[in-house]
Amino acid sequence: MRSPLSRKSGVVGPVRRRRPSGPGTLSAVAAVLLIGCAGEPEASPPSYLNDGLFPLAAARTIATRCADLGLKAVLERQAISDLVARLAAEGYSEQDARRFVAEVPREPALRQRIEQYFATRGVNASSPPEALCRLGVRERDAASSVGFFLGAA
Repeated sequence: MRSPLSRKSGVVGPVRRRRPSGPGTLSAVAAVLLIGCAGEPEASPPSYLNDGLFPLAAARTIATRCADLGLKAVLERQAISDLVARLAAEGYSEQDARRFVAEVPREPALRQRIEQYFATRGVNASSPPEALCRLGVRERDAASSVGFFLGAA
């Protein structure tokens, strides 16, 4: 079987295609590779994560300010593990899930929600530390969602 004619020379033989060259060629190839390697943009945490971390973050706030109360470490780890597993089941990477669990408790919205929770129970920033400790004991004794994570120090 004969090779097609080269349009330029009229010579019979394989068609040779000219490779792109020039100063912009390497930049264009590099740009395509970089775009492909950049990956997806960082995921943002789902809205339910705030609700899932609220009781734990509130209990942690109480435990850090009250010498007589501490966090139940096993329950804390289990709650975090459950949230990470739920995020993974929804398609989030483990890295994103762990980042969410670490970052969400520091978000101003969650901190404000904790302050409002305490305020509705008679404790605010100007209350003496003992008031927060008494609230922690009441929450623990009532086995509330916050008290669930609190135990003796």
